[in-house]
Amino acid sequence: MTALAAPALAQDNWPSKTIRFVVPYPPGGPTDLMARLLQGELTKRLGVAVVVDNKSGAGGNLGSAEVAKQAPADGHTLLLAASGPMAVNPTLYRSMPFNPLTDLAPVIQISSFPLVLEVNPNLGVKSVKELITLAKQSKTLSFASAGNGTPPAIIDKLNSTLNAIFKEPEFRTKWEAIGTPVVAGSAAAFGELIRRDTVRLGKVVKDSGATVD
Repeated sequence: MTALAAPALAQDNWPSKTIRFVVPYPPGGPTDLMARLLQGELTKRLGVAVVVDNKSGAGGNLGSAEVAKQAPADGHTLLLAASGPMAVNPTLYRSMPFNPLTDLAPVIQISSFPLVLEVNPNLGVKSVKELITLAKQSKTLSFASAGNGTPPAIIDKLNSTLNAIFKEPEFRTKWEAIGTPVVAGSAAAFGELIRRDTVRLGKVVKDSGATVD
């Protein structure tokens, strides 16, 4: 799940200044590429500058929390959200600096990436069940991963603008060239996806026994 979200409150006269587009991951990755593809289109359609700001750290929590808790609630700060900080981290981390369900307003789902689990063949496991068992028994097993209420009028405008962008054949071609399909759709559908994934991925994290201090 990759999507756009905004702080939970905003003003009516929007947009009236530069929009800050926060990516909670380092430059050069898929989320950063998506943000920079959207940057020019949003600037053109909304009539204000859109600036991409990479704020990586804490599995995506750092940049996400900054948008949720520190950014002015005026609709001029957007977050390129991902399933890590939005749906996995609330269960994986013992303490979260923000609540994805209440501190951010979903705008639109813009993509969907498959997740792949790989292990070194020397580890000696042949299934996810065997890996979970080994992880619970071992104290040295390590792993790496890619990442460990806004007023309705503004949400609607952002959503319709982005849906229009994704309908343009030339833009869709550029988008799909970076290896991600177009999803788009309504803000309500995206909000429901966040709720479902929080439950679904939360169960996966609990079953695995993984935690992050």
